[in-house]
Amino acid sequence: MIERERAKTVIKLALPIIGAMISTNLLTLVDTYMVSFLGETSLAAVGISGFASNLVLALVAGFSVGVQAITARRLGEGREDVLCLPLNGGLFLSLVVGGPITLLAWFLVPYFLPILVADPAVQAVGVPYMRYIVLCTVAVGLSCSFQGYWNGRGKPMYYMITLIITHIINVILNYALIFGNLGFPEMGVTGAAIASFSSLCLGVLIYFGFTLYKARGQSFLAGLPSRETLAGLLKLGLPSSIQRTLFWLGYTVFFWVVAHVGTTELAIGNVLVRLTLIIILPGMGMGLASATLVGQALGRGEPEDAQRWAWDVLKIGGIIGVILGLPLMIFPEAVLGFFHLNSPETLAVGRAATRLVGLTTPLFVCNFIFMHSLLGAGAAKRVMITSITCQWALFLPAVYLVGIVLGKGLFLIWVVQAFYGLILGFAYGIQWQMGSWKSIKL
Repeated sequence: MIERERAKTVIKLALPIIGAMISTNLLTLVDTYMVSFLGETSLAAVGISGFASNLVLALVAGFSVGVQAITARRLGEGREDVLCLPLNGGLFLSLVVGGPITLLAWFLVPYFLPILVADPAVQAVGVPYMRYIVLCTVAVGLSCSFQGYWNGRGKPMYYMITLIITHIINVILNYALIFGNLGFPEMGVTGAAIASFSSLCLGVLIYFGFTLYKARGQSFLAGLPSRETLAGLLKLGLPSSIQRTLFWLGYTVFFWVVAHVGTTELAIGNVLVRLTLIIILPGMGMGLASATLVGQALGRGEPEDAQRWAWDVLKIGGIIGVILGLPLMIFPEAVLGFFHLNSPETLAVGRAATRLVGLTTPLFVCNFIFMHSLLGAGAAKRVMITSITCQWALFLPAVYLVGIVLGKGLFLIWVVQAFYGLILGFAYGIQWQMGSWKSIKL
């Protein structure tokens, strides 16, 4: 059993992070719900275009891992006067790396998306949507760096407030631009992408305001980051960015396989993956909290306490995962029907897969806790190797075999995903228990 005081520490740190993540993914769910009024073609286009866009966004989002790990380590060492130096480096790298990537991706989108989906109707809707989403690259990098800083400080409330404000504005803009309300033109799916870009830029401005006010005396924007700071961020952020990019590339391939099964299956798959990303949020939030607690314990020179934190967080996260998975197991028809996927044929395809998502929720929650604990200790390269190996050597070949070669349906594809999660979790757990990460210096 976890001690009461340690449980309170975990919950106090994790709740704002989970709140921020829930607001982010609820926004995604609201986007999906609004787009569902436009039909299955639009829903399929947003699904495959959105996940393909994550290939680009992940290239800058990984810097947050380095910002959080180094900030937490410095806080544990008692060096509060330099807490913002990792943040400065993250902002700098987001601008330098994100700008060229954005321009390149904008021009490549019309050539890339047709490779993933053959349906001309899906392509016509997906190309403009994806182009506007990749414009968010720099803003995503800046936002993730701020999030890493506030998580590393153990004060995620500030970025939770920023995200909630940003998402409220995004929902209003979605309502206006998708359907042509509030005096705006009706732009359909493209309007949803423009709303995301506009609200993200506003969120970056809010982050700057909060940090200027709350991080006085901590070297925020004091000058260009030092070579040492950039080297540390690249050491942690580059493997994480590669891992995230290949992760989303893997899920783009995954959606390519599902698209070959059928457009209905692609629409259902879009909903199920987005639901999965929402219900595992406690795992991601708990994992980020564990990363902070692990980093601070290592900064204090207490590696055994760092190892214990991950297991304590896992106990809480696993219970929450069971609770969150139950509704999908009990009410799969209601879940699919909420997204207007309620025809008898569609329900027949998606019912069993939805139940399986609920059943495997605790497993994926635990995976995220172990993964982020390793990242918080500075083991970004090991996480990258484990993630890439399990996804590309095991998961994707098996999905291709089941979906393309054998021509099986959506449920068996999700069975493969469940086994992938089991193997990945076992690999992360073994690495954590072995404890070789305790000797990593940041």
